[in-house]
Amino acid sequence: MKSVMNKTVKTGQTSRRQLSKKGVWLMTAMFVSTGLMIVLMALDVIHVDPSDIHAPRWVLAASGMMFVFAGLVIPASQSYSGGEPTLWVRLIGWLIMVCFALVFNWVAFGPGEREFTTSVNDIVVGNSGERSGRIVFGFFAVLIDLWLVWGTCDFLKKLIRKD
Repeated sequence: MKSVMNKTVKTGQTSRRQLSKKGVWLMTAMFVSTGLMIVLMALDVIHVDPSDIHAPRWVLAASGMMFVFAGLVIPASQSYSGGEPTLWVRLIGWLIMVCFALVFNWVAFGPGEREFTTSVNDIVVGNSGERSGRIVFGFFAVLIDLWLVWGTCDFLKKLIRKD
């Protein structure tokens, strides 16, 4: 079987291995198909028992779209050689962060009860309090939101500068 890692690219003082074309499309297909399945569940095209869904369907769709966008960034970033990423790569990265922000903000600040569990080394220790879980998600939601504001401003500057 041929390896999906086949080329080393020198970038400055470090080198990184790139996926082969087959590897790029395999990884893209895996991420995009996984994301589309989650989106189809959110749209109820693939039926899932509603009692198994503990979030609004739009949150489920945003989670699926993270996978779709992550899959799309793989082939888009293959031409990236360590300099400035293309606007296409920046846009996909921004969309991934929007989806992250939607999910984290809903968990932290959205209506309804949340259940959190705490585990150490894959051993479930017990249920965490809703407040502590929301605080942790809230902290990261605010960080993601701040990064998203900065990223949006930076993306728009680069977009305006390109024209």
